[in-house]
Formats: sequence, C-alpha cells, structure tokens
Amino acid sequence: MYSACLLVATCTHALPLIQHGLYWDYGGEGRLTTIFWTSLAFADPLAAVMLFALPRVGLALTTAIIVLDVLQNGVAFRSVLLHPSWLHLWTYSAFGLQIAFLVFVLATVRTAWSQLPSKPRS
Repeated sequence: MYSACLLVATCTHALPLIQHGLYWDYGGEGRLTTIFWTSLAFADPLAAVMLFALPRVGLALTTAIIVLDVLQNGVAFRSVLLHPSWLHLWTYSAFGLQIAFLVFVLATVRTAWSQLPSKPRS
C-alpha cells in the first residue's frame, strides 16, 4: 500500500516537472517550497523502491516524506485552508488524501517494522 501511494505521489510531483521544467516556481511559491516539491518527484519513487530493496530504510523514508509533505503543504496552503472556497476543491482533496496517507502510515508503520525479519547476526 505504501509503495502504491508513493507511486501515485510520484506522478503528481513529476507532472509539473514534465510540463514546466525542473526550475518552475509553482506559480510564485517560495524557493524552499519549490525545492521541496521538486525533490519529491525523486524521493517518492526512491522510497517506493527502498520499501522492497531495504525495507527499514523504505519505511523510515516513507514516514519522513509524508510527515514533511503534510507539514510543508499545511504551511504553503494555509491561506487557502483558512479561507474555504469551492475554487480550491482540488487543493482540499489532495491535501485530505495526504493527511489520510499520513494517518495510515503513522498507524501502521510500527507493525510493518515489527513484521520485518530480524537483521542477521554477524
């Protein structure tokens, strides 16, 4: 489930890069926000692969990505979120899905971690 969500997020973050290029400012967003959002086009698929190649790294990376993404988007979208309008339905929907994924990850990551095989002893 984690990988599937990360791959959907990859498409979401890769589309602006395909349409506007690597250095797009997302319609006037701040430099740190644009760097973060652009980096997700690379971090999301990396985390999806790591979930299979190095599961502990993948779980840690997935958790870090979604926590930081929700925090960053909460700050970036604060004016939209504080002044509801049907014009921002996409923002509400996308942010709601991110929050749902965050809750899912936080609720399940310990169980996922505990189900991984123990590290081999040297």
